[in-house]
Amino acid sequence: MVNNTCTNDCPLCCNKQYDVDDIPVVTVKELQSIDTICFTGGQPLLDLENFSTLCTCLERNFKNIKNGYVYMNGAELFSLLNPDIPRTKKLFERFPWNSNVNYGLTMSPKCRRDWIAIREFKPFLDAWKSNRIYCFSDKDIANAESIFRPGEIEIVRREWQTNFVPAPNTFFRRLPIWIA
Repeated sequence: MVNNTCTNDCPLCCNKQYDVDDIPVVTVKELQSIDTICFTGGQPLLDLENFSTLCTCLERNFKNIKNGYVYMNGAELFSLLNPDIPRTKKLFERFPWNSNVNYGLTMSPKCRRDWIAIREFKPFLDAWKSNRIYCFSDKDIANAESIFRPGEIEIVRREWQTNFVPAPNTFFRRLPIWIA
């Protein structure tokens, strides 16, 4: 968890199920023991400068990390569509695209606006090496299958939890780099 700022107020947001201050800070030992990291927030890409720096530092200091997923809803993708927007230019200039880490987006659409954004953003997904979409219903799976060709994106069926519980094989931690 890299920040607690978001552009949406989704009723199905798991971030509403816990207090950020109660989440333990990740340890160096934990970072040394993983091969995949999932960046969440809020919206991790809201502060591209710090996010890009964070990725570069993690890559430099933890060679064991091979996969990095940026978890976000679809709405934030809208601001990344226009290359003339300074934030978008910064993302494509500063993000470590050619690194040894397999970066991908994990999208979790929760409303019609998110699905529209994902459909519009689809041509830009090729810049990311590995992408997945979390679907919470059969309707979500049908939406994803109408947008993406088989094998183009990993479609993951998720069950909504009324009380958030991290997967048993994960560390759910926050990075004390910047918390808005």
